[in-house]
Amino acid sequence: LMNMIVDQADPDQIADFLEPRMGFRPDTSPPDVRKDGVPIIYADEFSPEALGRRRKRAKMMLLGLGGIVLGLLGVFGGLLLYRSLSIQGLYEEGLERLHEARRATPDQKAALAQEAEEYFQRALESDDGVYDVEYLNRYGIAYLKAGFYDQAFYKLFGKINPEYEWNDPSFRAPLINVAENSRWYGPTERKEGYQTTFVDESGIPRKVEIPGAYIVARLRDREMDRENLMSLGRFHSHNSRKFLSTEEGKKYKNDELGIDYYRLITTQLNRPDDAEALAGIGKIHYNREEYGAAARKYNEILEKHPAQIEGHAGLINTYIELWKEDGDPRFVIARHREARRLGLEEELPIYVLTKLAGFYIDLDPTDLRIKYQVDPVDAVSGYDLDQNVVHLLKIVFNKEEKRDEEVVKGSEYGEGFYQRGRYLLSRNESARALRQFENAVRTDPWHYPALMEMGEYYQSVLDFSRAEEYYTAALQTYEAHRPDYGNRPEDETLMDGDVGKIYFNIGSLLYLQNAGGSDPTLIPRSRIYPFRAENAESEEVARRRQQLSQAAEYFDKALDSDLKDSEAIVRAHYRKGWIRYMNGDFDSALQEWTRLDSSYDAVHEDRSILMGRANAAFHQDQLSYSMGNYLKLKDELETESVRIANPDPQNRKHRLVYEQLTQVYNNLGAVYEKQYMEKKEAGASRSVLENLQEQAMSHYWKAVETAGRIDLPAEIPRQNIQLGFPRGGQREPLLDEWLNPMLEEVNNDI
Repeated sequence: LMNMIVDQADPDQIADFLEPRMGFRPDTSPPDVRKDGVPIIYADEFSPEALGRRRKRAKMMLLGLGGIVLGLLGVFGGLLLYRSLSIQGLYEEGLERLHEARRATPDQKAALAQEAEEYFQRALESDDGVYDVEYLNRYGIAYLKAGFYDQAFYKLFGKINPEYEWNDPSFRAPLINVAENSRWYGPTERKEGYQTTFVDESGIPRKVEIPGAYIVARLRDREMDRENLMSLGRFHSHNSRKFLSTEEGKKYKNDELGIDYYRLITTQLNRPDDAEALAGIGKIHYNREEYGAAARKYNEILEKHPAQIEGHAGLINTYIELWKEDGDPRFVIARHREARRLGLEEELPIYVLTKLAGFYIDLDPTDLRIKYQVDPVDAVSGYDLDQNVVHLLKIVFNKEEKRDEEVVKGSEYGEGFYQRGRYLLSRNESARALRQFENAVRTDPWHYPALMEMGEYYQSVLDFSRAEEYYTAALQTYEAHRPDYGNRPEDETLMDGDVGKIYFNIGSLLYLQNAGGSDPTLIPRSRIYPFRAENAESEEVARRRQQLSQAAEYFDKALDSDLKDSEAIVRAHYRKGWIRYMNGDFDSALQEWTRLDSSYDAVHEDRSILMGRANAAFHQDQLSYSMGNYLKLKDELETESVRIANPDPQNRKHRLVYEQLTQVYNNLGAVYEKQYMEKKEAGASRSVLENLQEQAMSHYWKAVETAGRIDLPAEIPRQNIQLGFPRGGQREPLLDEWLNPMLEEVNNDI
């Protein structure tokens, strides 16, 4: 009751409080008389009613003042929030323009970058010229990925005069401070032309023309910003082709300087265990293909933090590259299984997951078990190699990853679709694989390897026109975007792609359509023989020769572009030699086929190569070399013919064996006859000449007999028999010059 009185409660509230306790409702109105009966007379301003009204007015006034204060605070707070959001919105708009610029055409890219800079300047002006280190860092990385390296550097470090030799490998990150007789000038002073001067350990004064994040943090805030050091390390070690090839990029490229910025985090900021900084150093070694040094740096992370994802991801990525070099997959498998055991598999970066899936696609389970003594089935998860691929790609397609200014969605991740397509191809599900490659190109228009895979699918079903469309698109895509490769982790696939294979495939389309022959992978055409200037040719044959010459040019481009596919290298050399041979350039053909000695294991067994070398050598008067190849062919083909108990003229393989044996017998006869002519002219003895004549005629008749076994015409050996030795050296013997356009030892030669 006393508390209510002190709080000046209303009389009715006091009556409500007393009524249940007293059993009746007390009268709380002021008394008119005192206890002794003397009447009480109140002054108007002190009457109970007046005092109540005054208390009420005081309460209302206090509430009103409180409302006004809160209102003013709300207005000013709202204005400050609006201002802050407006500035932030301007910065974000500029970053969005730079994100768009990454995939724009060169003209559009420049316009978008200009818009972005305008947004940045508007935001800076709205913030009274106060530089925001966070947005300087973000703009610097955005400019870097869009390919504007000067602008990127001005945002990350700043523009100074005189400049440092940024690309000098001995140069280290400058530890700068405001010079004596200078200070950090504010926005107004900078507009008036004042420039802060700083010095480093060399003592040389330098002026700040444009403040960047590093300069602002060091000179204004007197600290080092970790994110800025990370960004500068990333900038100087950037690995895109444009950064490495243009003057604008090369003046900043300095891996050692990048490493030094990362080390400032571990030393100056006293963060020796900073996983991102250590991983940044490891990435530099990785990009330089110093895989041992990279692995040591990633292991350093795991020694301190065994569950740190940067260490596991870096090691898996590095070990896959080592596997590509030495073929040993054990380190990759062990590290992946360890990450899975620790429950970190799903936290791996999205590109590492897809690269790991690609690794399992290329593994041979039998080779893994026998050669490397590794069980293809993971004892913990129970996954075999195929199941690992499916599991990893499932994680990819359900994953999202924040990367700089964008969110990478696994459901729209081109590299994931590409690896799924490769997996389906390995299972001979070509039609399903084709759809995955289509998705890869839809979600990542830069993905020329997917376009090439689509072209190879249509080539395999002999739809050469569709195949050519995709090969041409792959080449155009590569040429249009290759300077920008290296800005994204998945660009590694594009940078390592076999561009030479595109040229090879385009050349192969021309070759397969014009070479002629009975091989099922060839477009049916009449056979072409070595060119003779004295022999008239139809327009159709002349056109085919022209197309074949274009094919040879594409094979040259493929080899000059560092063609990586080993089987394609072999075919390119053989086909180039075949085209030279058919153009009558036998010396060039022999030179081209000689290059196969180092790249083709079956070079001394392949019948196409043996026949080509023998025929070309005959025309070069290298008769001993020619005969050696013919005799090797003769032994192999005679053995093969013995295995054919009942030659079937309708069987393509039977027919090819007997056709080649007929050809070898005739051409051996021609070699013997040519030797006869040379020996006779040199005055050899009669017995030597008779022996050569006998050998020649014997082989001509063997050719006729062999051809008859499978209903083949034997026009050339019959002419040699008819026009043989009586012609008195007026005419050389006829050579059967046809040469198979396809290698015989390479399976599925297409």
